[in-house]
Amino acid sequence: LTLRNGVLVYRKRAADPDSATATVTLAHKMRLLAAALGDFTSPGLEVAGDAAALQSLLGVLDQPDPKFNIITP
Repeated sequence: LTLRNGVLVYRKRAADPDSATATVTLAHKMRLLAAALGDFTSPGLEVAGDAAALQSLLGVLDQPDPKFNIITP
């Protein structure tokens, strides 16, 4: 993930060890949502490098709404 000018960009490729502040490994995609809600201690989330970088990134994002209606009546 890269955050530039308020835009979060995802690219599926290996992290560049020279520029990566932290490398995050997730057991499943929903684990990232749990981290965004503040759960950094449950199993399924591994951070190599600066763990504070992940918290800093998530701190500038809007909080997700777990009750978001995908389909509205």
